[in-house]
Amino acid sequence: MIINKPENEIREIINRWAESYFKCELYGFGLSDDLGYPTFFDEDVGCYEFIDEDKSSLHEMGYKADTHRVGKRIGCGFRVKAVFDNNPLIQSKIRRGYEILSPSDILSLGNVKIAVFPRRYYTIKKQLESYGLKEYEDFIHHSFFVAFYNYFMQNRIIVWQTTQAVTTRCTLKCKECNMFMPYYRHPEDISIDVLSADVDAFFSRVDCVQKYTILGGEPLLYRELAKYLQKIQFYSSRIGEVVIATNGSIVPDDELIETALGLGIIRFEINNYNIGGQYSDNHNMLVERIKSSGLSYTLRNYDWSKYRRNTPISDECDLINHYNRCNQPFTAFQDKRYYSCHLPWSAARCEINSDNPSDYLDFMDPSIADLDIVKAGLGHFPREYTSNCAMCNGCDPMFYESIPKAVQI
Repeated sequence: MIINKPENEIREIINRWAESYFKCELYGFGLSDDLGYPTFFDEDVGCYEFIDEDKSSLHEMGYKADTHRVGKRIGCGFRVKAVFDNNPLIQSKIRRGYEILSPSDILSLGNVKIAVFPRRYYTIKKQLESYGLKEYEDFIHHSFFVAFYNYFMQNRIIVWQTTQAVTTRCTLKCKECNMFMPYYRHPEDISIDVLSADVDAFFSRVDCVQKYTILGGEPLLYRELAKYLQKIQFYSSRIGEVVIATNGSIVPDDELIETALGLGIIRFEINNYNIGGQYSDNHNMLVERIKSSGLSYTLRNYDWSKYRRNTPISDECDLINHYNRCNQPFTAFQDKRYYSCHLPWSAARCEINSDNPSDYLDFMDPSIADLDIVKAGLGHFPREYTSNCAMCNGCDPMFYESIPKAVQI
């Protein structure tokens, strides 16, 4: 794994890939999620502005080619010749200006260089290796390339995303909430002063972040959310997008809408838990309110997976492998600490688990090197797993256990 190689070897690998990128030799892999082949081109994503990219702006906009929803990002900061995808529904078609090829075409094309986009990198890695391709020589994780390119060639620290919880209060009590909200004995809003200090601490070490997600609990319950957005606005030129992830149960007021519009990079991620009753009424009003405002939004209606494992993992090697397969999509920044996953922070705060320094980088620790932050932004921390991993199914499809969504306690 490139992340564990000596710094000089990483630099050499990135130099070779940068040369191929600027010669326009790279293909992409993956425009649809490999769980059931949903295509994100058909999502209702509201008004979304695309960003052109040229050779001079890879270090400025390359991080905008986010891997979590790359269907909306490809071509917005990372150029490729064409894209391979396992989804037969989009093969032989043009999406976002790119021809979508079947992975079987790899064998006929000969010498190819592939940047892999999906979060499910380890699954794709095995597939490409079965074709005889070699990691770092023939294919590389797109995120690794862009992050290390910026660090070595541009002296910039970019991270793909982070989350910040603003409250532990919620309107729902979902039994399988992966933030453990029903298990807080004293749910509360986090002080605006604490959050503001966190924002300053984060951007004191990080130059750019693609996706800055505001969580709860339910973030629309947070009484000072508009004020918090005004704080974030100070760093807006260094953020790809600010996402407010809501359970869809609260309609935002005029002040919040106006503040979000003023920020210009807000996207509402509106979940639909299909609970019925007053929830459905509020959800519909929320969607119409956001649509009519002109704000960017994404409507999410997806199945849930059970996060908590029935049997804990005890072997450390198994924990490391489990963490690597998970390739979790949600780092977190709370209390001036950069967490590899937001679950350990919440589990410790509600006292399900104890606080463990191995779960985070303390940004107040002067010994934390810039390269440590780059690696952390790619999900790699010194211990290589979190204190929560032993009891978490994670995001690995191998352990997905479908459950009814939003079952209330």
